[in-house]
Amino acid sequence: MRYRFLPWLCAALLLLGGCQANQTQQTTGIQCYTHGIPTLVDNGCMLPTWVAFGLKSQTADDGWRDQVLQYMDGDTLREKLVRATALAWGDAEHWEEASRLFENNIDQAPVGIRPLLEQWQGGLAQRRHMQDSSQRQGEDTAELKAHIKRLRQENDRLSAKLDALTAIEESMNQRRSSP
Repeated sequence: MRYRFLPWLCAALLLLGGCQANQTQQTTGIQCYTHGIPTLVDNGCMLPTWVAFGLKSQTADDGWRDQVLQYMDGDTLREKLVRATALAWGDAEHWEEASRLFENNIDQAPVGIRPLLEQWQGGLAQRRHMQDSSQRQGEDTAELKAHIKRLRQENDRLSAKLDALTAIEESMNQRRSSP
């Protein structure tokens, strides 16, 4: 008798399980223009435009990067942060300058993009560290190769001496054995 209500209970749960309060997200109606150089205007579009600019910097070629650097060659906070972002994803020879620009200007950046800029700065620091480690390993490898070459030369020299001593010993043994 107790199980007679079980199918009705399951049916009620299934029907009511889909009923939820209508939770619609309110949108601000702002459409962000995520192409070009981002601004520091603190609004709903600031973070998406900086993210888009960072992604473009990662995939851009040197021509694009040179145009951005030429256009943003001033001393405003925006220009410095744009240059830092563009240089951070460019050639390794510019990473030190990008790191310096990030370090000197992140604290002045709007709060809404600071975590993003700090993430890019951290990624840049990791890439610089990996490159330095790789160069040190390359230098260590070159030193090891030079050391191995010196050891082989020493081995060849000692082998030649050993061959000469062996020849002398054989000559002496032949003299002793001959009447």
